Amino acid sequence: MSELISRFKQEYMRTKKSLGQHFLTNQHFIEEIASAADVAGDLPVVEIGPGCGVLTKALAARTKRLTAVEIDDNAAVFLAANKEEFFPQLAIIHEDVLKVDIGRIYDEPVTIIGNLPYNLSVKIVDHCSKSIYNIRKMVFMFQKEVAMRIAASPGSKDYSSLSVFCNYHYEIKKLRDISGGNFWPNANVYSTVLVFTPKEALLEKNDEEGFFKLVYDAFRQKRKTLYNNLRASQGDLPDILSYLGFSESVRAEELSIEDFISIYKKINEFS
Repeated sequence: MSELISRFKQEYMRTKKSLGQHFLTNQHFIEEIASAADVAGDLPVVEIGPGCGVLTKALAARTKRLTAVEIDDNAAVFLAANKEEFFPQLAIIHEDVLKVDIGRIYDEPVTIIGNLPYNLSVKIVDHCSKSIYNIRKMVFMFQKEVAMRIAASPGSKDYSSLSVFCNYHYEIKKLRDISGGNFWPNANVYSTVLVFTPKEALLEKNDEEGFFKLVYDAFRQKRKTLYNNLRASQGDLPDILSYLGFSESVRAEELSIEDFISIYKKINEFS
């Protein structure tokens, strides 16, 4: 167990279950995650939910520009108290990350990294993606089941509107799975670390909201066909689906991002 975790444990005795706090204890994995951020020199990094700072310390050895966003009072105080010894260049934003404009922390593309609280991980990815124009890379740890949904391909049981959203915006690479015994306190689930690299947008910015609404509607009830899921919001679609080469029995989980874009564009032509 690292010195930072030992100090935190001595001072506070426990982490906060309500915030999903589990601190990674395996130093090899900590270094691997920090290396995946691929930063050095003056490249800026924002760490979400640093807790007691074990990953923060590894990042501080790699970059001179490091900001931590931490909502927890205990963790924020602890980071400040140990800043001079372990990460003197660290700037601390004591705030809920969902209320922080990530894109305005630095005036150049930033790397975002964090062991995300499982109950908020999807919301945090969505929030960060609003600043995608100012993101260089993201390295996040998720509950394994959520990571599988994020990285899923068409035709798999985990493929969903979340998969389409994330794979539309990012190239996604799995770094590794981590068992619960590598945390303090032990986690009762597996975690997965994913690396996100922004892609060039396939649609104009003003089309994306409508496109993602279409995708969300298409997956509304997975047992239903695409036609039945979209009929409520889009009206009759058989001519459009037939024109594009899809049967009326096709389901959303069978379609690629490019398929959804074709349907979206054709619907707009008829509207």
